[in-house]
Formats: sequence, structure tokens, C-alpha cells
Amino acid sequence: MNTGQYKLLCKTCDSILEENKSIYRVAIPLLHVIKEHPSFLKRYQFLFASVSNYLISLGESSLISRLSRKISSIFPLEYSKITIPINHQNTDVVIVSHLVNINHLDCEDDFYFSNVPKYLADNKINPLIILINHTNENTENLSKRINHSDTPKVILSKNLSLKGEIKNVFGLSKEMIKMRLSSLKEEGLLKRVLQCLSSVEGLGGALSALRIGRQVEEILSLCSPKVIMTTYEGHSWERVVYGIVSQHNKNVLRIGYQHSIVTRRAHSIARPLGKKYDPDLIFTSGEITHNFLQKSLINSHSRLLVLGSKKSLEKLDSHSDKQSKACLVLPEGIIEECNTLFSFSIKCANASPNIDFIWRLHPVMSFNEVLEYMSINMEDLPKNIIISSSSLSEDIAKSSFALYRGTTAIIEAVYGGLMPIYLSDNSEMTIDLLYEMDDDRKIVSNIKDFTAVVDSDTLHNNDKLIHYCEKYFVPFDYPVLLKELKRVV
Repeated sequence: MNTGQYKLLCKTCDSILEENKSIYRVAIPLLHVIKEHPSFLKRYQFLFASVSNYLISLGESSLISRLSRKISSIFPLEYSKITIPINHQNTDVVIVSHLVNINHLDCEDDFYFSNVPKYLADNKINPLIILINHTNENTENLSKRINHSDTPKVILSKNLSLKGEIKNVFGLSKEMIKMRLSSLKEEGLLKRVLQCLSSVEGLGGALSALRIGRQVEEILSLCSPKVIMTTYEGHSWERVVYGIVSQHNKNVLRIGYQHSIVTRRAHSIARPLGKKYDPDLIFTSGEITHNFLQKSLINSHSRLLVLGSKKSLEKLDSHSDKQSKACLVLPEGIIEECNTLFSFSIKCANASPNIDFIWRLHPVMSFNEVLEYMSINMEDLPKNIIISSSSLSEDIAKSSFALYRGTTAIIEAVYGGLMPIYLSDNSEMTIDLLYEMDDDRKIVSNIKDFTAVVDSDTLHNNDKLIHYCEKYFVPFDYPVLLKELKRVV
């Protein structure tokens, strides 16, 4: 997908939302174009295919076939009623976070909000953490592991009651019929998107968003908080939560926490949907993302403040000129991105046998999984490719360069003095979080480009680039958080 198609897609999805902002339409993930990353755009690619291929893809998403594949999502196979211990029902702040790894239940700090809940409790503000279960484990079994936690937590069920599920399916079905009727009088991309949405392409994701929203609504009734704080990445469930909270009690302060990176053309996080579905306050992880959102949300009622991030604490103490010419390869936790970077580095390793290439993986990935996907045996790799079992800091200390695309880890690599080398796919859209630093990092698209960079005399980055990265994730500013909460708590 090129830049023109991407902009047209964003405009089309926005127009469909503007036409009708019912909670059911807002819940549909496809209407929230998150960013220009290839992994996110795969779900839209068929919309720009030839007419014949488009019809085939649309046919594969027929109502009957879609419902049969989503049967486990539609009916409550794992319903677990929400219960909050009596001693935690006097809650001031509800924090909506995520459970992505079972072991995180053993950690006192939250994976996304770090020690913010403890800080609030120490300052006599009662927090309650709601965890969206992204694991394959049963919610009821997981809940037994948090009974003795000092920080009160509730894990959301993956399903509602049968009555709740039927209500959501009925509401979504009515919305689909409206969009199908609208598609009859449209043409071009707008017609295709409306047809796709009315063929229940996004049914599973929309139901998930609604389930989160309905359970948050139940928790609001149980503990009547003054503040609700969610991660803020541009997903449909976030907007559903803000909308439901607004309906439940307009006096509840809705906060979105932008905790990660923001790409150049990030869309759904930076486009306002109106007071009902926008957070009242957006905390950012640093100055760079604050400035980006400030320019984009001119017409939004959302206020913006820099809160900071735990990622700033992972900064290396110092950087220095590197003597080794090893290249650290840093893919995201997406298997296609691992394939792209590792395949390119194999070619570079064969062309430059004097340079070691250190392969690292995101914690959610395994080398067995990636190598199987690439159809490669480990013993067939070039001798100068090293499979890392070290920490990121240790790998940075061994390296001079970092080959990357969309990973957050490049920030720490820059802290450690590595020269960032962005691998471009020659498309017009970059997924590089350092896109504003065109003169201070290298861009390559082939082996010749890469060789020219590593053979140059510049083996470390400059202070301007390091200063930029220092502003991307700044240390937590707890007083600014406390000041905002004290206004309402």
C-alpha cells in the first residue's frame, strides 16, 4: 500500500465513523487505522486488489463462514462474573492494563504502568488494576493467582453472560445492515469498505472491544471511581471504554496513556472522534510523542501532558566510540519483520564475512519459531551470524551498528552509542520512529548501501541523535500525575 492509498483509506474509515458514531460502529477495529506498519495494513490490502480478487476475498468473509469460524468468540464459553473484594471497592482510580504473559502476575509492578499503582497507593489514592487477558489461560484460574497481591487486580473475562453476548451480536448486526444499505448507493473504496464491514469481517474484534467496555461498565457500578486510565494506542476498545464511561458518569476523568512509539503516519491515535469518545487527558511517554499529538489533536478537547515511561530507566549509563564492527539486528515481535531483517542480514553476512551479525528477538518470539518460518536450519547460517542469549545491554556493548525497522529497542541502542541503520523496503511509508532524524541515521535498502555504511569511518552516532532519543522516553514525572488526580479524587 502506498502513501496515497493509505491516506484514502484513513479518510474513508473516518467518514464512515463520522456518519454514525454508535457504540457498535466505534467498536469495529477495521475503522481504526492504527498506523502505516505492514503488519497492520495486511487486513486492508485486499481492498485495493483487482475486482476479481476483491470479490474472492469478500466471499471468504461471508456471514455463515465467518460466524462458524468465530463461534468460540460469539458464545460465552468462559464466562466469569466480576467480583471485587470488599476492601477494594472504595476505588479512586481504575487502571486498564494488559496481561500478555502469565508470569507478569508475579510482578508487583504493572507491565505497562510500572510502579504507578504503588505510587498512587502510597499517596492515599486507591487504585484498581483491570487486566485484559491476552493469554490462552482460563480467566478464573488466573484470578486465583492474584488473590494475595498487594495491588488489587481484576482479570476481565473473555466472554460476557449469554444475555450480554446476544445483546452485542444483535447491536452489531443492526449496524452491519445499516452499512450494507449505505454501500448500495456508494462506489469505489467507500463501497468496498462498507461491504467488508457489513460482511462481518471485523465481528470478532468488535465483540472483543464491546466485552471490555461492558465489563468496565460493570466495574464502574461496583466501585464508583473518579478516574479511569487506559493504555492509549488507537484501538477500538479504548474508544468504546471512553464512550461507556461518558454515558455512565460524565464526571469521571478519562485518561489515555500513550506508552510506546508513534510512527510518522500514525492515524487513529491522532484523530479526534469527539468529546464522547476522546480521552479527557492524554499522558505521553516523552516530549517527541507529545509534540506529535499536539500538532495532530488541535481540534480535540483532550489535554496533553508528558508523564514519562519506565523505558527511560533502561538507558545505558554512557556511550563511547566503538572498536568492533559487529551489527546488532533488532526486529520487532512480528514474525514477518524477523524474516525481513534476518533474511537481509544473511545476505550482508555472506557479503561481509569480517562483520559479526548478532540476532536478537523480542521476548514474545522464539528462534525455533522464526527459523521454521524462514525454512532455515541453524547450522546452515553463516558463521558470522550469532544467535544472542545475552541481555540487550550486553549485545549493545559488543556492537557498533544496529539494523532495525520499527522496534523501540533502537532507542536503547542509540543510548549505547550504536549507529542506527534503518532497512527500507523502498516504499514511500517508513515505520522508523527516528524518521525526524534523516541526517543523523543511515537508511539502506540493499547490500551495497549497507556495506558503504559499515565501511565508513563513522562508527558512532552524534550527540544530536542521542539527545533526540533522550526526549522520546523521559523518566516518570509523578508529581504531574498526582496533581491531575488530586483535582478530582
